[in-house]
Amino acid sequence: MTKLTAASGLQELRNAFAENRERAIRDVYRLHRDSFLKYCQTWSSNSDVHLDCFQEAVIALYENLVKGKIKTDQSSLKTYLFAIGKHKVLNELEKRKRREKRKELQKEYIIEESKESEETEKLNLKKTIDQLGTSCKDLLVKFYYHQYSIEAIMIDMDYKNQNTVKAHKSRCMKKLRELMSKSSGI
Repeated sequence: MTKLTAASGLQELRNAFAENRERAIRDVYRLHRDSFLKYCQTWSSNSDVHLDCFQEAVIALYENLVKGKIKTDQSSLKTYLFAIGKHKVLNELEKRKRREKRKELQKEYIIEESKESEETEKLNLKKTIDQLGTSCKDLLVKFYYHQYSIEAIMIDMDYKNQNTVKAHKSRCMKKLRELMSKSSGI
């Protein structure tokens, strides 16, 4: 029975594979996994990607053995396996990089779109407030923008009492809501 070692070549792998496929692939995995993970640390620190790609490389090695695509004089087993794995890791890292770039562009687009939407809403609100009468506009600006109290508005705008200010504010808000719903088409 052919026993695989870390220094085994492709011919030894082919012989071990012919004797017992499952054991041969398990031995390849066990013998080369840790050194492949160390080898990959030169490109990135994402060990999950490295492990996934190593597993895919072992599967590709298995499929190439089954299909008879491996020439025993090409290279050593380790070199062959690491070449497959290296390409898989680099491809995966490139895909992730493109995904991240796409996400960043989408975020930028959403932020820009949101800013434009906010500016449009502010402009619409300003136009709508301008459609209110002067007393409503002054009252709402003092209450919401300058944060005057009802009492301060009563004194500043010379109202009879606080209830009058509250009633006037309520009517102004109702009118503002009606104008906003007309301008937005609701």
